Amino acid sequence: MTFVPKPNISDDSSQKEISAEIETVGNVQQHRNRIVFEQKNEAPKPEENTELNKSTITAQVKAVLTKLDYSTAGILLGLKNSGCPFNMTRHIKIDDCSGQGFYDYRHQTINLCQKHWLKSTNEGELREFLVRNLVSAYDHCQTDISKLSEEQYLDFRNCSQIRQFTLSKTCDYEAEGSSKMKEDGFKFCVLENSSSSLENSLPEIYKTENIEDSFRKVFLSCYEDKRPFDRVPTSRRDWELALKDLTFSGNRAKNPAKTY
Repeated sequence: MTFVPKPNISDDSSQKEISAEIETVGNVQQHRNRIVFEQKNEAPKPEENTELNKSTITAQVKAVLTKLDYSTAGILLGLKNSGCPFNMTRHIKIDDCSGQGFYDYRHQTINLCQKHWLKSTNEGELREFLVRNLVSAYDHCQTDISKLSEEQYLDFRNCSQIRQFTLSKTCDYEAEGSSKMKEDGFKFCVLENSSSSLENSLPEIYKTENIEDSFRKVFLSCYEDKRPFDRVPTSRRDWELALKDLTFSGNRAKNPAKTY
């Protein structure tokens, strides 16, 4: 309680009145202190409702995968034909991370970063992200990474990164901002996007020069690796024909997987 100096009063009645006032002031101060103390010790309210946020993002993913386009349907069918069917409950994870997200090779999940996808309502961006990471899931299904050496694993990861941009709609000639005026703009787009995202997607144990050497070594063969399709789709018509061929030809897992 705040110190209050004792008044110099001789009258008993006045003394009682002042004492009562002092007691009142003290009680008010104690009440205020109690409120401040309780406020300080009150658990902070979370800025976001984690479960609600996860449900929101999960609903967005479900909407994209329900409304299939050629690229999404094609890679999902490729996974199914290869014996690794996609299961949204098992293979999608909402994570507390930075950026859009990543494919987790350890747990075989596509991890979406909560902060990014709560702010983004762009269905095209989400579809493109999912298709790219489904390509990595397909490559993982086709390759037993436990049997790869450190150098082979680096080549494998580089290759899958290149295929992500080759077999998604990121570099479609018909996509907004595509490099139509460049000679072989599709290849340039794949090269530019895959090379710029390498260091962020690979384990820190790899040195920059090793990553770049590996990338140069595998780029052309991985750019031309069209599995699970019969072509590298560069336009809507290509995607339509590729999906039609994949649907009627059945299991394309007989196509030899890359070995490193």
